[in-house]
Amino acid sequence: MKKGVISFLRQQGLLPSAGSTALAAVSGGADSMCLLDVLHEIALECGWTICAAHFNHGLRGEEADRDEAFVRSFCLTSGIPFYSDRGDVSRWAFDHHMGVEAAARELRYRFLETVRAQTGAVFIATAHNADDNAETILMHLVRGAGTAGLCGIQPRLGHVIRPLLFASRSEIEEHNVARGIAWVEDSSNGDDALTRNRLRHQVLPILREINPEFSEACRRLARLASRDEQALSSLAERAVAPHADAERIPLAEVLSLPEAVALRVIRKMYGQPLSCEHAESVLRLCRSGSGKLSLPGGQVHIECSDLVFREAQSPVLSEKELLPGQTISLPEAGLQILLTSGVWDGSVNKSFTEYLFKTDAVCGRITVGSRRPGDRYTLRTRRCTKSLKKLLNEAAVPPWRRDAVPVFSDEAGILAVYPFGPCLRGQPTPGDTVFRILIRELEQ
Repeated sequence: MKKGVISFLRQQGLLPSAGSTALAAVSGGADSMCLLDVLHEIALECGWTICAAHFNHGLRGEEADRDEAFVRSFCLTSGIPFYSDRGDVSRWAFDHHMGVEAAARELRYRFLETVRAQTGAVFIATAHNADDNAETILMHLVRGAGTAGLCGIQPRLGHVIRPLLFASRSEIEEHNVARGIAWVEDSSNGDDALTRNRLRHQVLPILREINPEFSEACRRLARLASRDEQALSSLAERAVAPHADAERIPLAEVLSLPEAVALRVIRKMYGQPLSCEHAESVLRLCRSGSGKLSLPGGQVHIECSDLVFREAQSPVLSEKELLPGQTISLPEAGLQILLTSGVWDGSVNKSFTEYLFKTDAVCGRITVGSRRPGDRYTLRTRRCTKSLKKLLNEAAVPPWRRDAVPVFSDEAGILAVYPFGPCLRGQPTPGDTVFRILIRELEQ
């Protein structure tokens, strides 16, 4: 096992030098305990440090706390620096309109990246193995994946690496038994209501009866598919590059490309997720030479022998002036706005979103409306100036909703943007006379 991990690190050019630090994501299961044991052994031999990071998702109650305590105890006994955190995954999933599994992954990787930055680790190692890769490819296959889905779990993605992709789950458990490495079992792994578990317990055993080396066959498929996907994406990037800042591309260029490349060009030019069916419908439009199509978040049409991409139009907020004591409605944004003035005592009304500004820092009238080209402001919570376009991109606000984002301004510029918050200018202290912008959702 150790030779395989060292070989992987050398292939990736990531074998740490003496004195450096690496980070392992450790859940306490067999795979991650094997990974931690192997990396710790290599680190001791080569003079670098391995740290362990454990994220408690708070989804399995006492069992999750048991896992965290187990990893903490192992690290303490082994002299391995240990980092942990926990999060309310269910709440995050609800607030961000995503599945629990996706929310757990996002919070976990945010935590791992924070620890990596804190420790200066050269990489984050996760314990995905060859069987995980086979399961992932099968999941993508049954959902109708293209070449990208057949690439499976990538050996490296940014700072994240998977040194155990060459090893099967049985090989990992054999290593642990031989080395006397204990592990804990996640009870959810036995729940066949989960797709991955059904594949693991019911489908993979049948496939291994047909081919005992099925996981290795999937690893070979992933390697070959990754090469193909990289080549096709590279060709598409080259075709898109001259038009990267435009919203159109000549039809002749699209139609001159192999279909696999043309479909990738369409997706890249569109700039938003696009299903296979939608991308193919755009290609059929190109072949027809005229017409238009409505797509999720936008539309495409033929104009002067060009394929033109347009964002769907969101409602534009007509500019309205805010006067102290008056309430206005923004039905396009589903919000109600109240402006008040007075002396701030330092308290915050928790039932509203509220933005406070010293009155002597506000220039002229206060208005609310849609964004304008080139809008920038210094967000109070970050104290750095950013374009509103960049903030909207970072928050993944769909393009078709961006004109309905309320922007509060005075005659000197932006005061606040909902829901990002107020600008740095005019930040009050208790006792100041302030304008208070109160925001709440309109009742349905």
